[in-house]
Amino acid sequence: MDKMAWPKYLVFGYTSRGHKLISETDIEFPIELVSLTDIPPSQPSSWEYTLNCGTIDTYFAIWYTTPDLTQTRSGSVKSNVAIWPITHLLEQEEIDTVLNQLMGKNIINFSLPHDECLTILNTLIDSNSVCLTNNIEQWPNIISFLWKSLWPKARQNLSLHCVFKEQDTTSLLNPILYCVLGNYELSWTDRFSKVKSHSIQNRKNISEFLLNKHSEGFLFFKELICDYNNLNELRIVEKIINNYQEYKKNPNIPNSIKLLRASLSTGKDKNSLIIKLVEETTDFINKNINNLDIDQLFTLANIPLPPDYSIDIYNWMISNLSNNFNLEKIEIILKTASEKKSYKWWSEIVLAGFSHNINKTNGLASEYLSLLSNPIISQIIENILTDKKSFEVKLCDKSQFSEENITKNFLDFCKKNNWYHAHALAAGYFYDAKESLTHQLTFNNSQSLQTLVDNYPNSEIIYAIIEYKNTSILKFVTNRILLDKKILNNIDLGNYIWLKVWLNCLDIDNKILPTKETKEYYILYILSEIISNNNPEKILNKIIQTLHIDDEISNIFLNYDNRDLIWSHIENPQKNLILHSVAEKILTLLAVKNISQPESLLSQKIIQLAQQKSSLPLNTIIQLIQWRSINEEIARYLLSHGSWKSQGNMIGIIISQNKWKNIAKDIYSSYKSGDKTFKETIPHIKALLSKTERLKLKLFEARSFPTRNTIISHHEINEIIIELCAELFADRLKTIWLRAGGNASDLVTNGTIYDQWVHAINVASQGKIHKYPKSIANILSQEFPRNEDVRNLVQLLG
Repeated sequence: MDKMAWPKYLVFGYTSRGHKLISETDIEFPIELVSLTDIPPSQPSSWEYTLNCGTIDTYFAIWYTTPDLTQTRSGSVKSNVAIWPITHLLEQEEIDTVLNQLMGKNIINFSLPHDECLTILNTLIDSNSVCLTNNIEQWPNIISFLWKSLWPKARQNLSLHCVFKEQDTTSLLNPILYCVLGNYELSWTDRFSKVKSHSIQNRKNISEFLLNKHSEGFLFFKELICDYNNLNELRIVEKIINNYQEYKKNPNIPNSIKLLRASLSTGKDKNSLIIKLVEETTDFINKNINNLDIDQLFTLANIPLPPDYSIDIYNWMISNLSNNFNLEKIEIILKTASEKKSYKWWSEIVLAGFSHNINKTNGLASEYLSLLSNPIISQIIENILTDKKSFEVKLCDKSQFSEENITKNFLDFCKKNNWYHAHALAAGYFYDAKESLTHQLTFNNSQSLQTLVDNYPNSEIIYAIIEYKNTSILKFVTNRILLDKKILNNIDLGNYIWLKVWLNCLDIDNKILPTKETKEYYILYILSEIISNNNPEKILNKIIQTLHIDDEISNIFLNYDNRDLIWSHIENPQKNLILHSVAEKILTLLAVKNISQPESLLSQKIIQLAQQKSSLPLNTIIQLIQWRSINEEIARYLLSHGSWKSQGNMIGIIISQNKWKNIAKDIYSSYKSGDKTFKETIPHIKALLSKTERLKLKLFEARSFPTRNTIISHHEINEIIIELCAELFADRLKTIWLRAGGNASDLVTNGTIYDQWVHAINVASQGKIHKYPKSIANILSQEFPRNEDVRNLVQLLG
């Protein structure tokens, strides 16, 4: 295909078999072209031509349609088509020659006055209306102009349609050209939706920018522009252009930060222009780092720089701390700023000081200690430590630290001050270090770790330390915590942290521990403690609410031999041993793990739980119907108990993946009966319906939702009539045929009844039945006036 010359030219017109391709071709063209090049809908008795273009499948096509006066059949048309693979549009700069060949004109250079060009682009960029003109003479000029003005990659999103639209009650019809620039389904319609993308004051600059392809601005930003697909994204480029012009006019820190943020907001980190802009702005900021005020520092700290670039905030920190400027100003800011902003600012300062190469901060450590011991900062640390997103998770990095890189001052500070602060800082900053500060303070000193455990038995710091998974430490913790009844009695069994600590401790090779101290032994011990507790529902409820579905916790249940006790809790929530909601979640844990319980038992428990409620939360239904052990019958039951106000897409995807045809048929029936709650589900389940159901569904949507761009082709109307006649009239073919004005000699008697109807309707569509298809539809309506599908067909045909 790549060696062919493009575009290829095709001709479509009337044949004895209907509207078909009548020229020879060596390419496989999109079948949609047959209907798109056929008679335009609502055309008047006299019309000159239509000129349309758009993407069809993997091709882009321009088609020129005129009435075919050589044919005696009313409504016959002829369409000349130019077609390219989308991948070849970049190479097609010349468009006027193509338009001339399609329209059979002499060589004409199509063009528009400059003011009209601006008007068209402004309409596309800023207006809800996409109606371009009802001046038929301008159509070729408009297509030529848009092709030449848009950057090559955007051409595939150009969609121009001629629509004959009613102007008044006298039904005078004028053709109007509509345009869409974006990823829209290509179909006949008289309405397009359009999203506003620019304010009115910007539109003139954008339009002129597009038109002047030889301007300095366009050439400089050309590569970035070609990374975008449509006008809706042009505002990003425009923002960069404006910031770039401001920066060049007045190169200072505020303007460089604006340009840096705008450049990185594009998501085009690999674009050569973006790389160039980021390099230029970061170099400028680093050279002027001492001119930053503290507000600009925090702005920079929030910009997600690519890994190859960095702003040297460390020099700024050292220079300002040594002058005692930073501490005083930070205290003022923290006293006056909102609580939320204070935490955020403090975390950024910590990030700047500790989360990178500590070699650079040796000179900073002693000055930084005064900040840590400041009472205002100390209180903020305690508050921040409860927010893992803004503190520990954000500040944990992958750097490796050695003992030589950690100053004696900082070690002394951690040993003298609050253990909670010291270990939280250590766990937060030196998370992955083999010889980290945490290791020095705790792992090589069992007394320190014991002090920490005794003072803070329910702290997340315990979990952070256990995460190191050092064998000797795990063994120490196993003996110190799990087997020490005094500690065990003082900790909260319902605390998720301790369950995670237990599980991490058990994640050791069994050979390291004595035989009796195996994972299974501890799992049984833990579960027995929970079940035998005076208030097990409190513990389990807290655990499962926190975990939702957790593989590790589900393993506890799955490895517990006394599973009958768990089932008894599920079967009898009235005992108050386990709350009803907890019973549901335990059942979910068991089902997700696909345990070796009989499927019938699981199904029975599901139905029992569902029957105790008039309806189930939709999220619960979604979880349940995704179980591997759930069959279609149970899923059907659960779905009948749900509210469908949201998550219709997700439900549709699950039904489609499981190929639940009966559920799809139920939804189809409800949808056709007017239940709009299923409208988001329908697109996902269409493939599960029978051919007849799919045709009737399309008929229903075409009549009920015309704004959906749902199109019924002549071929599909024939198929719908065949299905309805074969179903409703059965073997009355000859009677109905004669009643419609047909000749008996046109019928066949061989084959099935369905085959005979297929032949008859194909003959009718060739003009053998007067006013087909309305004539057949009217007979259907007369005999079956209450049939919904028949009513939809009659209303669609008008």
